[in-house]
Amino acid sequence: MSKLRQDHTTMFTKSRTRLWRLAAYGGTVVATAVAVAASTQAGVTAAQASVGPPSDESGNISASFHPAGAKEDVFYVGPHRQIYRWQHRNGHWFNGPIGAGEPAEPGSDVAAVWSPDGSSLNVFYVGANLQIYTWLYQNGTITNGPLGNGEPAEPGTGLTAIWSANQVFENVFYVGANGQIYNWSRVHAGAFTNGSLGGETAEPGTSVTAVWSPDGNTMNLFYVGANGQIYTTQYVHGTFTNGPLGNGVAAEPGTSLTAAYSPNQVFEDVFYVGTSGQIDAWFRINGGAWGNGPISTSPGEPPETGTGLSAVWQPNGTTANINYIGANGQIYTWQYHAGGYANIKLGTGEPAQQGSGVPLVWQPNGLQANLFYKGANGHMYNWYGNGTTFTNAPL
Repeated sequence: MSKLRQDHTTMFTKSRTRLWRLAAYGGTVVATAVAVAASTQAGVTAAQASVGPPSDESGNISASFHPAGAKEDVFYVGPHRQIYRWQHRNGHWFNGPIGAGEPAEPGSDVAAVWSPDGSSLNVFYVGANLQIYTWLYQNGTITNGPLGNGEPAEPGTGLTAIWSANQVFENVFYVGANGQIYNWSRVHAGAFTNGSLGGETAEPGTSVTAVWSPDGNTMNLFYVGANGQIYTTQYVHGTFTNGPLGNGVAAEPGTSLTAAYSPNQVFEDVFYVGTSGQIDAWFRINGGAWGNGPISTSPGEPPETGTGLSAVWQPNGTTANINYIGANGQIYTWQYHAGGYANIKLGTGEPAQQGSGVPLVWQPNGLQANLFYKGANGHMYNWYGNGTTFTNAPL
Protein backbone atom coordinates (compact mmCIF):
# COMPACT_ATOMS: atom_id res chain seq x y z
CA MET A 1 0.00 0.00 0.00
CA SER A 2 1.38 3.44 -0.89
CA LYS A 3 4.94 2.28 -1.58
CA LEU A 4 4.00 -1.05 0.01
CA ARG A 5 2.02 -2.39 -2.88
CA GLN A 6 0.35 -0.85 -5.88
CA ASP A 7 -0.76 -3.96 -7.73
CA HIS A 8 -2.15 -6.26 -5.05
CA THR A 9 -5.10 -8.30 -6.13
CA THR A 10 -6.26 -10.02 -2.94
CA MET A 11 -5.86 -10.14 0.79
CA PHE A 12 -7.13 -12.45 3.44
CA THR A 13 -8.55 -11.22 6.64
CA LYS A 14 -8.10 -12.49 10.10
CA SER A 15 -9.22 -10.48 12.97
CA ARG A 16 -8.90 -10.98 16.65
CA THR A 17 -10.65 -9.36 19.51
CA ARG A 18 -8.95 -8.89 22.83
CA LEU A 19 -8.38 -5.50 24.48
CA TRP A 20 -5.08 -6.60 26.01
CA ARG A 21 -4.10 -8.94 23.20
CA LEU A 22 -5.78 -8.82 19.86
CA ALA A 23 -4.83 -11.04 17.00
CA ALA A 24 -5.38 -10.94 13.30
CA TYR A 25 -4.12 -13.61 11.08
CA GLY A 26 -4.41 -14.69 7.48
CA GLY A 27 -3.67 -17.39 4.99
CA THR A 28 -4.03 -18.40 1.42
CA VAL A 29 -6.92 -20.79 2.00
CA VAL A 30 -7.94 -19.96 5.52
CA ALA A 31 -10.25 -17.47 7.08
CA THR A 32 -10.36 -17.13 10.82
CA ALA A 33 -13.77 -18.55 10.95
CA VAL A 34 -15.76 -20.61 8.64
CA ALA A 35 -19.19 -21.63 7.63
CA VAL A 36 -21.56 -24.36 8.65
CA ALA A 37 -24.78 -22.69 7.56
CA ALA A 38 -26.38 -22.70 4.14
CA SER A 39 -26.83 -19.30 2.54
CA THR A 40 -25.94 -17.47 -0.62
CA GLN A 41 -27.05 -14.04 0.62
CA ALA A 42 -24.87 -12.42 3.26
CA GLY A 43 -26.78 -9.33 4.32
CA VAL A 44 -29.96 -8.91 6.33
CA THR A 45 -32.03 -5.87 7.12
CA ALA A 46 -32.61 -4.64 10.63
CA ALA A 47 -36.15 -6.00 10.44
CA GLN A 48 -34.80 -9.48 9.66
CA ALA A 49 -32.25 -9.46 12.44
CA SER A 50 -32.59 -11.39 15.69
CA VAL A 51 -30.67 -11.01 18.94
CA GLY A 52 -28.71 -13.93 20.40
CA PRO A 53 -26.85 -14.24 23.69
CA PRO A 54 -23.95 -11.82 24.15
CA SER A 55 -20.46 -12.97 23.28
CA ASP A 56 -17.68 -13.51 25.78
CA GLU A 57 -16.17 -10.07 26.32
CA SER A 58 -12.77 -11.27 25.14
CA GLY A 59 -11.58 -13.76 22.55
CA ASN A 60 -11.99 -13.37 18.84
CA ILE A 61 -14.92 -13.52 16.48
CA SER A 62 -14.45 -14.99 13.05
CA ALA A 63 -16.38 -15.14 9.81
CA SER A 64 -16.06 -16.67 6.35
CA PHE A 65 -17.69 -18.56 3.53
CA HIS A 66 -17.44 -22.27 2.73
CA PRO A 67 -14.91 -22.74 -0.13
CA ALA A 68 -17.79 -23.34 -2.55
CA GLY A 69 -19.44 -20.11 -1.41
CA ALA A 70 -22.71 -21.63 -0.23
CA LYS A 71 -22.31 -21.31 3.55
CA GLU A 72 -21.51 -18.52 6.02
CA ASP A 73 -21.07 -18.44 9.80
CA VAL A 74 -19.76 -16.25 12.60
CA PHE A 75 -18.15 -18.10 15.55
CA TYR A 76 -17.48 -16.82 19.07
CA VAL A 77 -17.28 -17.86 22.72
CA GLY A 78 -20.72 -17.49 24.28
CA PRO A 79 -22.54 -18.36 27.53
CA HIS A 80 -20.98 -21.03 29.73
CA ARG A 81 -17.83 -20.60 27.59
CA GLN A 82 -19.28 -22.79 24.85
CA ILE A 83 -18.56 -22.10 21.17
CA TYR A 84 -21.52 -20.37 19.52
CA ARG A 85 -22.24 -19.57 15.91
CA TRP A 86 -24.49 -17.29 13.95
CA GLN A 87 -25.80 -19.17 10.90
CA HIS A 88 -27.21 -17.40 7.89
CA ARG A 89 -29.82 -19.31 5.95
CA ASN A 90 -32.96 -18.48 3.97
CA GLY A 91 -32.26 -14.78 4.32
CA HIS A 92 -32.17 -14.83 8.13
CA TRP A 93 -29.56 -15.20 10.89
CA PHE A 94 -29.97 -17.92 13.52
CA ASN A 95 -27.97 -18.35 16.73
CA GLY A 96 -27.00 -21.24 18.98
CA PRO A 97 -24.13 -23.28 20.43
CA ILE A 98 -22.32 -25.79 18.23
CA GLY A 99 -22.90 -28.32 21.02
CA ALA A 100 -21.98 -29.10 24.61
CA GLY A 101 -18.21 -29.60 24.59
CA GLU A 102 -15.10 -28.72 26.56
CA PRO A 103 -15.58 -25.18 27.90
CA ALA A 104 -13.25 -22.56 26.43
CA GLU A 105 -10.61 -20.84 28.50
CA PRO A 106 -11.95 -17.40 29.45
CA GLY A 107 -11.08 -15.12 26.54
CA SER A 108 -10.08 -17.94 24.20
CA ASP A 109 -9.68 -17.17 20.55
CA VAL A 110 -11.44 -19.26 17.92
CA ALA A 111 -9.60 -20.32 14.76
CA ALA A 112 -11.70 -22.23 12.26
CA VAL A 113 -10.73 -23.56 8.85
CA TRP A 114 -12.31 -25.59 6.07
CA SER A 115 -10.22 -28.09 4.17
CA PRO A 116 -9.60 -26.70 0.66
CA ASP A 117 -11.99 -29.26 -0.86
CA GLY A 118 -14.75 -28.22 1.55
CA SER A 119 -15.23 -31.69 3.01
CA SER A 120 -14.35 -30.94 6.65
CA LEU A 121 -14.27 -28.06 9.09
CA ASN A 122 -12.21 -27.65 12.27
CA VAL A 123 -13.13 -24.97 14.80
CA PHE A 124 -10.13 -24.71 17.15
CA TYR A 125 -10.02 -23.07 20.57
CA VAL A 126 -8.19 -23.22 23.91
CA GLY A 127 -9.95 -25.42 26.44
CA ALA A 128 -10.31 -24.69 30.13
CA ASN A 129 -7.35 -27.03 30.78
CA LEU A 130 -5.22 -24.94 28.33
CA GLN A 131 -5.05 -27.74 25.75
CA ILE A 132 -6.13 -27.06 22.16
CA TYR A 133 -9.59 -28.42 21.29
CA THR A 134 -11.58 -28.68 18.08
CA TRP A 135 -15.14 -29.02 16.95
CA LEU A 136 -14.81 -31.20 13.85
CA TYR A 137 -17.55 -31.15 11.22
CA GLN A 138 -17.25 -34.00 8.71
CA ASN A 139 -19.66 -36.26 6.84
CA GLY A 140 -22.64 -34.55 8.44
CA THR A 141 -21.52 -35.10 12.04
CA ILE A 142 -19.93 -32.76 14.60
CA THR A 143 -17.58 -34.04 17.33
CA ASN A 144 -15.59 -32.31 20.09
CA GLY A 145 -12.24 -33.30 21.57
CA PRO A 146 -8.62 -32.28 22.27
CA LEU A 147 -5.96 -32.51 19.58
CA GLY A 148 -3.88 -34.43 22.10
CA ASN A 149 -1.81 -33.80 25.23
CA GLY A 150 0.68 -31.16 24.13
CA GLU A 151 2.36 -28.04 25.49
CA PRO A 152 -0.28 -26.07 27.40
CA ALA A 153 -1.25 -22.75 25.87
CA GLU A 154 -0.21 -19.50 27.48
CA PRO A 155 -3.38 -17.90 28.91
CA GLY A 156 -4.54 -15.33 26.39
CA THR A 157 -2.51 -16.83 23.56
CA GLY A 158 -3.05 -15.96 19.95
CA LEU A 159 -4.32 -18.86 17.86
CA THR A 160 -4.35 -19.37 14.10
CA ALA A 161 -5.08 -22.32 11.82
CA ILE A 162 -4.17 -22.86 8.19
CA TRP A 163 -4.30 -25.49 5.44
CA SER A 164 -1.82 -25.61 2.59
CA ALA A 165 -3.56 -25.07 -0.75
CA ASN A 166 -2.65 -28.61 -1.90
CA GLN A 167 -4.47 -30.01 1.19
CA VAL A 168 -1.35 -31.78 2.47
CA PHE A 169 -0.56 -29.79 5.64
CA GLU A 170 -2.91 -28.53 8.36
CA ASN A 171 -1.38 -26.48 11.17
CA VAL A 172 -2.58 -24.81 14.36
CA PHE A 173 -0.13 -22.30 15.87
CA TYR A 174 -0.19 -20.81 19.37
CA VAL A 175 2.07 -19.54 22.16
CA GLY A 176 2.96 -22.16 24.75
CA ALA A 177 3.17 -21.65 28.50
CA ASN A 178 6.97 -21.25 28.14
CA GLY A 179 6.63 -18.33 25.70
CA GLN A 180 7.68 -20.31 22.62
CA ILE A 181 5.60 -20.75 19.46
CA TYR A 182 4.06 -24.23 19.24
CA ASN A 183 2.49 -26.12 16.38
CA TRP A 184 -0.14 -28.83 16.19
CA SER A 185 0.33 -30.28 12.71
CA ARG A 186 -0.87 -33.15 10.59
CA VAL A 187 -0.27 -34.46 7.07
CA HIS A 188 -3.01 -35.67 4.73
CA ALA A 189 -5.63 -35.34 7.51
CA GLY A 190 -3.81 -37.86 9.71
CA ALA A 191 -3.16 -37.64 13.45
CA PHE A 192 -2.08 -34.31 14.98
CA THR A 193 1.38 -34.04 16.57
CA ASN A 194 2.70 -31.25 18.79
CA GLY A 195 6.08 -29.52 18.92
CA SER A 196 7.93 -26.24 19.46
CA LEU A 197 9.11 -24.15 16.52
CA GLY A 198 11.88 -22.59 18.63
CA GLY A 199 13.27 -19.10 18.06
CA GLU A 200 12.66 -15.70 19.66
CA THR A 201 10.39 -15.76 22.70
CA ALA A 202 6.97 -14.26 22.02
CA GLU A 203 5.67 -11.15 23.69
CA PRO A 204 3.03 -12.17 26.26
CA GLY A 205 -0.38 -12.14 24.60
CA THR A 206 1.01 -11.81 21.08
CA SER A 207 -1.10 -12.35 18.04
CA VAL A 208 0.03 -15.05 15.61
CA THR A 209 -0.75 -15.11 11.89
CA ALA A 210 0.33 -17.46 9.11
CA VAL A 211 0.25 -17.33 5.32
CA TRP A 212 1.31 -19.73 2.56
CA SER A 213 2.80 -18.46 -0.68
CA PRO A 214 0.34 -19.07 -3.54
CA ASP A 215 2.65 -21.68 -5.10
CA GLY A 216 2.58 -23.65 -1.84
CA ASN A 217 6.37 -23.74 -1.39
CA THR A 218 6.78 -21.31 1.52
CA MET A 219 4.88 -20.49 4.68
CA ASN A 220 5.55 -17.60 7.04
CA LEU A 221 4.26 -17.54 10.62
CA PHE A 222 4.42 -14.01 12.08
CA TYR A 223 4.29 -12.90 15.71
CA VAL A 224 5.51 -10.12 18.01
CA GLY A 225 8.76 -10.91 19.78
CA ALA A 226 9.59 -10.04 23.37
CA ASN A 227 11.44 -6.94 22.11
CA GLY A 228 8.33 -5.60 20.30
CA GLN A 229 9.65 -6.34 16.80
CA ILE A 230 7.83 -8.53 14.27
CA TYR A 231 9.35 -11.99 13.84
CA THR A 232 8.76 -14.78 11.37
CA THR A 233 9.27 -18.51 11.47
CA GLN A 234 9.54 -19.47 7.81
CA TYR A 235 8.91 -22.96 6.46
CA VAL A 236 10.65 -23.86 3.20
CA HIS A 237 11.16 -27.40 1.87
CA GLY A 238 10.66 -29.08 5.24
CA THR A 239 12.80 -26.69 7.32
CA PHE A 240 11.80 -23.93 9.77
CA THR A 241 14.00 -20.85 10.33
CA ASN A 242 13.35 -17.96 12.74
CA GLY A 243 14.35 -14.30 12.71
CA PRO A 244 13.14 -10.68 12.86
CA LEU A 245 11.83 -8.94 9.73
CA GLY A 246 14.14 -6.06 10.62
CA ASN A 247 14.37 -3.14 13.02
CA GLY A 248 11.17 -1.23 12.39
CA VAL A 249 8.45 0.59 14.30
CA ALA A 250 7.84 -1.48 17.43
CA ALA A 251 4.43 -3.09 17.87
CA GLU A 252 1.97 -1.64 20.34
CA PRO A 253 1.54 -4.20 23.14
CA GLY A 254 -1.47 -6.38 22.35
CA THR A 255 -1.65 -5.28 18.72
CA SER A 256 -3.69 -7.14 16.19
CA LEU A 257 -1.57 -8.72 13.45
CA THR A 258 -2.51 -9.92 9.95
CA ALA A 259 -0.56 -11.14 6.93
CA ALA A 260 -1.40 -11.39 3.23
CA TYR A 261 0.13 -12.56 -0.04
CA SER A 262 -1.06 -11.34 -3.42
CA PRO A 263 -2.20 -14.30 -5.57
CA ASN A 264 0.42 -13.50 -8.21
CA GLN A 265 3.02 -14.00 -5.44
CA VAL A 266 4.54 -10.56 -5.92
CA PHE A 267 3.51 -8.77 -2.72
CA GLU A 268 3.63 -10.00 0.87
CA ASP A 269 2.57 -7.77 3.77
CA VAL A 270 2.16 -7.86 7.55
CA PHE A 271 -0.02 -5.20 9.21
CA TYR A 272 -0.06 -4.12 12.86
CA VAL A 273 -0.57 -1.10 15.12
CA GLY A 274 2.78 0.44 15.99
CA THR A 275 3.85 2.35 19.07
CA SER A 276 3.35 5.43 16.91
CA GLY A 277 -0.39 4.83 17.28
CA GLN A 278 -0.72 4.36 13.52
CA ILE A 279 -1.26 1.27 11.37
CA ASP A 280 2.15 0.11 10.19
CA ALA A 281 3.26 -2.60 7.76
CA TRP A 282 6.18 -4.79 6.87
CA PHE A 283 6.21 -5.40 3.12
CA ARG A 284 8.31 -7.04 0.43
CA ILE A 285 8.19 -7.66 -3.30
CA ASN A 286 9.01 -10.95 -5.06
CA GLY A 287 10.39 -12.44 -1.85
CA GLY A 288 13.03 -9.71 -1.49
CA ALA A 289 14.12 -7.68 1.52
CA TRP A 290 11.50 -6.50 4.00
CA GLY A 291 10.69 -2.80 4.34
CA ASN A 292 8.76 -1.05 7.12
CA GLY A 293 6.54 2.01 7.25
CA PRO A 294 3.05 3.40 7.89
CA ILE A 295 0.19 2.12 5.79
CA SER A 296 -0.34 5.71 4.69
CA THR A 297 1.28 9.04 5.47
CA SER A 298 -2.06 10.82 5.09
CA PRO A 299 -3.91 11.71 8.28
CA GLY A 300 -6.92 9.56 9.16
CA GLU A 301 -9.00 8.52 12.14
CA PRO A 302 -6.55 7.11 14.70
CA PRO A 303 -7.12 3.48 15.72
CA GLU A 304 -8.68 2.66 19.06
CA THR A 305 -6.32 1.04 21.55
CA GLY A 306 -6.50 -2.72 21.03
CA THR A 307 -8.43 -2.53 17.77
CA GLY A 308 -8.88 -5.57 15.59
CA LEU A 309 -7.57 -5.32 12.03
CA SER A 310 -8.65 -6.91 8.78
CA ALA A 311 -7.37 -6.42 5.24
CA VAL A 312 -9.08 -7.67 2.10
CA TRP A 313 -9.06 -6.96 -1.59
CA GLN A 314 -12.40 -6.56 -3.29
CA PRO A 315 -13.21 -9.29 -5.85
CA ASN A 316 -12.53 -6.89 -8.73
CA GLY A 317 -8.85 -6.93 -7.70
CA THR A 318 -8.51 -3.15 -7.99
CA THR A 319 -9.58 -1.96 -4.53
CA ALA A 320 -8.38 -2.96 -1.08
CA ASN A 321 -9.73 -2.16 2.39
CA ILE A 322 -7.82 -2.09 5.69
CA ASN A 323 -10.50 -2.09 8.39
CA TYR A 324 -10.26 -1.07 12.06
CA ILE A 325 -12.07 0.52 14.98
CA GLY A 326 -11.53 4.25 15.26
CA ALA A 327 -10.85 6.11 18.49
CA ASN A 328 -14.54 7.14 18.55
CA GLY A 329 -15.71 3.49 18.51
CA GLN A 330 -16.98 3.54 14.91
CA ILE A 331 -15.65 1.31 12.10
CA TYR A 332 -13.21 2.85 9.61
CA THR A 333 -11.37 1.66 6.53
CA TRP A 334 -8.31 2.77 4.64
CA GLN A 335 -9.43 2.18 1.06
CA TYR A 336 -6.80 1.81 -1.64
CA HIS A 337 -7.77 2.44 -5.27
CA ALA A 338 -5.95 3.64 -8.37
CA GLY A 339 -2.70 4.30 -6.53
CA GLY A 340 -4.13 6.32 -3.65
CA TYR A 341 -5.71 5.97 -0.22
CA ALA A 342 -8.79 7.45 1.37
CA ASN A 343 -9.76 7.13 5.03
CA ILE A 344 -13.48 6.34 5.19
CA LYS A 345 -15.95 5.94 8.04
CA LEU A 346 -18.42 3.17 7.14
CA GLY A 347 -21.20 5.15 8.79
CA THR A 348 -22.62 5.83 12.23
CA GLY A 349 -23.79 2.57 13.73
CA GLU A 350 -23.70 0.70 17.02
CA PRO A 351 -20.33 1.55 18.60
CA ALA A 352 -17.88 -1.34 18.74
CA GLN A 353 -16.94 -3.05 21.97
CA GLN A 354 -13.41 -1.99 22.85
CA GLY A 355 -11.02 -4.57 21.42
CA SER A 356 -13.50 -6.17 19.01
CA GLY A 357 -12.29 -7.87 15.88
CA VAL A 358 -13.51 -6.60 12.52
CA PRO A 359 -13.46 -9.54 10.07
CA LEU A 360 -14.70 -8.70 6.58
CA VAL A 361 -15.77 -11.27 4.00
CA TRP A 362 -17.04 -10.97 0.44
CA GLN A 363 -19.65 -13.14 -1.20
CA PRO A 364 -17.93 -15.25 -3.86
CA ASN A 365 -20.05 -13.53 -6.52
CA GLY A 366 -18.48 -10.22 -5.49
CA LEU A 367 -21.79 -8.42 -4.97
CA GLN A 368 -21.80 -7.93 -1.21
CA ALA A 369 -19.39 -7.66 1.70
CA ASN A 370 -20.05 -8.20 5.41
CA LEU A 371 -17.98 -6.76 8.25
CA PHE A 372 -18.79 -8.27 11.65
CA TYR A 373 -17.98 -6.90 15.10
CA LYS A 374 -19.09 -6.99 18.72
CA GLY A 375 -21.23 -4.05 19.69
CA ALA A 376 -20.76 -2.10 22.90
CA ASN A 377 -23.87 -3.91 24.22
CA GLY A 378 -22.13 -7.30 23.78
CA HIS A 379 -24.22 -8.41 20.79
CA MET A 380 -22.99 -9.15 17.27
CA TYR A 381 -23.36 -6.50 14.56
CA ASN A 382 -22.86 -6.38 10.82
CA TRP A 383 -21.96 -3.69 8.31
CA TYR A 384 -23.07 -4.98 4.89
CA GLY A 385 -22.76 -3.31 1.51
CA ASN A 386 -21.15 -3.20 -1.90
CA GLY A 387 -17.73 -2.00 -0.78
CA THR A 388 -18.62 1.68 -1.20
CA THR A 389 -21.80 2.14 0.83
CA PHE A 390 -22.67 0.12 3.94
CA THR A 391 -25.68 -0.40 6.23
CA ASN A 392 -25.51 -1.33 9.92
CA ALA A 393 -27.71 -3.91 11.67
CA PRO A 394 -27.51 -6.42 14.52
CA LEU A 395 -27.43 -10.11 13.70
